[in-house]
Amino acid sequence: MVTISSTRSPRILLVIFTVFFVTFQAVINHYYFPSHLNLGERQLLLQDAFYGNSGGRRSLSTNDEKFTESSRITINTTSSLSSSSSSSTDNSILIDGSGFSLRNRIDIQDPDPKTDQHQLLAHPHPHAGAKDEFHRWGYVHDPTILLQKPQPFVILPEEKDKICAEVGYGNEGGGKRAKMLFRKKIKVAEMINETSAVSSTTSSAVPKVFCAIYSYPGNNNQTDAIRRTWGDRCDGFMTASTETNHDLAAVNLPHFGNGNGQYNGIWQKVRSMIGYIYDNFLEDYDFYFICGDDTYLIMENLKELLMSPNFIEYAGGKDYPNIVYTGGLTHPQYLAEKHGKDFYYMGGGSGYLINRSTVRALVERVFPICHNETDRSKEDLYMGLCLRDVLNVTGYDSRDTEGRERFIGVDPIQRAAIRPRKRKESIFGEQHKIYLRSQFRWQRRNFGWKTIYGVGAISPKAISFHLVKPAAKMKRFERLFYRMSPKYSERDCNTSNVT
Repeated sequence: MVTISSTRSPRILLVIFTVFFVTFQAVINHYYFPSHLNLGERQLLLQDAFYGNSGGRRSLSTNDEKFTESSRITINTTSSLSSSSSSSTDNSILIDGSGFSLRNRIDIQDPDPKTDQHQLLAHPHPHAGAKDEFHRWGYVHDPTILLQKPQPFVILPEEKDKICAEVGYGNEGGGKRAKMLFRKKIKVAEMINETSAVSSTTSSAVPKVFCAIYSYPGNNNQTDAIRRTWGDRCDGFMTASTETNHDLAAVNLPHFGNGNGQYNGIWQKVRSMIGYIYDNFLEDYDFYFICGDDTYLIMENLKELLMSPNFIEYAGGKDYPNIVYTGGLTHPQYLAEKHGKDFYYMGGGSGYLINRSTVRALVERVFPICHNETDRSKEDLYMGLCLRDVLNVTGYDSRDTEGRERFIGVDPIQRAAIRPRKRKESIFGEQHKIYLRSQFRWQRRNFGWKTIYGVGAISPKAISFHLVKPAAKMKRFERLFYRMSPKYSERDCNTSNVT
């Protein structure tokens, strides 16, 4: 007969318990979770499902039409671990291998916000959702708040000289070149009646565009300037940050990987933004414009492009049923050999546009399998790669009929200043000169495009511009495009609107 020493029994029992627990967790991970979830996401779900929250409650409705009996797994557990309450905690979690669909159906009541750092995601990334001002999960913002409560255009005293200067001598710089660009070249299209129809240059009812800006609290001045300039011309609006403010459409949108809005976590932030749009606003808008907080957008020119016959044909008709992806075509430069010499993507600096079909395809087909754990800054590159590799989508050439650019990936004065190598050129910064020249060379070799130099490279119906910072420069662009009339000049540049 073999006897076990009483001093060794606890140690042996601990080993047995550990083996049992690890085996149990492995079985659950294998059979109850979609294959695209990483280990960290599975562990979060397991902990949330089996241990619950101290007095909190999380539940998801099961009556969403996007779930089917064959693809849905339900884990129902009852937690009795809370010492503060004798009532059970309902932790019902729905798992769908193609992604969650939770349109306004999250019911979450977190306990003390001070303990929120220990709260677990209600759903796996990129469907964790947003937090309200008190850091409670389940918040859904009002995307029309800027339409209801437009932010006034305000010039601060220290901004007045630059914003109210003569064209070419404000913070846009450029002198005579700027006068040509802003006074004569770029024209804002007339806003078409929202209820109607059709002119000689358009062939569809006016589409609705949702603008989604990624940012962080350190750039609040930039996002504030966007709200006071082009933001309220969007049909829906949000800034994805780490703070929520209902009146400003700012949303605290946690994401996988680098938190706190860090630059090298933008790809994961954008995945969460699109997941949030999919869960809450998919059927409310036709298009979604995604950009950073140093982008300036002319909405009228964007909608004119969307309503043009060529674009409607590309998108599959007036309801835009095809997968749409457009912006400023960008060459990956040193990554060309890795991804193919003919590969291009839409540069994130000037923003890029996707439609409802693209959002659906990204969430349901692309995100689960393409760079789902990549934690890098080049969100525009990964977006282009995933659309190409999974959906065989390469995007729409947004240039006008004469080959002029609509989405300007650098400062417009920088783009207009570059000249052929044989001529003396003026451009701000060697880095931008090298970047632009590599783009031109790639375009000529792979597409046969003729390089256009100077002001003539920019389309009269330009849509967006990059590197529009600091905030005073954003306001300066607004003045140059919209507020140069005597009425606005009197209001903006005299004492009445300088605070």
